[in-house]
Amino acid sequence: MCMDRAVFSVVIPEPVLNLSVVLRPNGTGVVSWIPSAEQENILFYQIIYYALQHENGCQTRHEALNVKAASTSVTVDFAGQRCEYVVRLVNYDLIGRDAVAEIRVLVEHEAPTPRLDVMLQSEAVIIPIALVLFFCLCMTIRCFCNRNCPSIDPEKQEKLHSFV
Repeated sequence: MCMDRAVFSVVIPEPVLNLSVVLRPNGTGVVSWIPSAEQENILFYQIIYYALQHENGCQTRHEALNVKAASTSVTVDFAGQRCEYVVRLVNYDLIGRDAVAEIRVLVEHEAPTPRLDVMLQSEAVIIPIALVLFFCLCMTIRCFCNRNCPSIDPEKQEKLHSFV
């Protein structure tokens, strides 16, 4: 009696390769990676990112994004001016096992500088011009009234008060 034995090999999922973050000037970053297994063997990816310190507007709350198995990159928002973020990528296989890759990235945003095209938008130009014109109109009316308005001499003012 001969029985064939089925040999099952347990393959532990491997973390992704070459996890990297490319920062953009607008405060976002593109997280990219090379899958460690075939797409058919991955259930989904999960990106978890957070800042290590709560300063300069940094986001210390853990943000999580679930990403399809076919993906090899995702864009995330990094809040704050000068923050060190931890970006963790967890890949889950078809039976729910996971593997983790992690990277730290220093996010240094420069303070936004006013751009000419924004400054020349209609609201940004019309409102200051209207305020200047209103001020000039008020000054003109005041000067005109000072010249043409009759002034009351002290004698007439006393008589006026005596009637009241």
